[in-house]
Amino acid sequence: MSGCKDKEKNVEKPEIFTFTVFSDVHHDYGRNTYEWPCAHSLEKVKKIIEETPDSEFYIQLGDFSDAYRKEWDEGMAFVKENGLVPYDPESTETYEGKRILYNLLGNHEAAYAEKSSYSDYVPYVENVGSVYGFTHKGVLFLAIDALFNYVTKTDDPATIRKTQSTGMAVDSNKFTIADPVIAWAENKARDEINEANGGIKSIVWLSHIAFKDIDKTSAWTLIDKLNAFGLPLTILEGHTHVGLEQHFDDYDGDEWNTKVDIYTLPAVVTGYTYAYYNLTFEGGVLKSVDKFTENVIEY
Repeated sequence: MSGCKDKEKNVEKPEIFTFTVFSDVHHDYGRNTYEWPCAHSLEKVKKIIEETPDSEFYIQLGDFSDAYRKEWDEGMAFVKENGLVPYDPESTETYEGKRILYNLLGNHEAAYAEKSSYSDYVPYVENVGSVYGFTHKGVLFLAIDALFNYVTKTDDPATIRKTQSTGMAVDSNKFTIADPVIAWAENKARDEINEANGGIKSIVWLSHIAFKDIDKTSAWTLIDKLNAFGLPLTILEGHTHVGLEQHFDDYDGDEWNTKVDIYTLPAVVTGYTYAYYNLTFEGGVLKSVDKFTENVIEY
């Protein structure tokens, strides 16, 4: 009779993490209407932070301020006071017990100051734009800059002020992802995926400008380039102030494959409510999206 016994194998459990994403805070003490109570936006951000103690980090998708550069300094000082640390890849400081806030620029900010002037809060790559990437427990996050005019491919503040999507097919009112941004994203993804040697299981594309407001040639070019890595792709975006969920599939002759899942977030600023999503990943793959859109604040 054999003396062999079954041995228990140590199987690593897939890592699970949750982060919080929100958009369109529009902090501004000078504008305060029912639809745009900008003077109370930071109070709403504080509520979001207080309600998400289990989130490992935060992402805000742009238009944190309503117009001016100085409001960013106020807003970032506020989030620091409430336990978050704005992302700065050049910083050598360590922040024990604090969580990172990853920032994107929105059209409101880019319309009043050069993108490079925000580089302490949103990394800027010369001749590319406000782009950066980071990985977390098997997920590659890519901050994509779509704040370029479709016709001129330029992004100076005066041009961005005039480039506002109306939902109509008017080229001059459309945004685009400039070719250098597309090249940067493809190269960044390739480098990170190769370096991780199988450790990256999905890609998350972060954008202020919503997919519907980006010219489709540039948007689908980038989708196709990222799909080529064979990983699930998710887009998190803001800008429209209206929550929306879209899923685009492609039939390859044998089965339907998901090309991209898109989640458009409602705005924090609107009315007496504040909105945010909690996304949970397990083993590097999106497990759930919990939406909090009806939370009411008194002010």
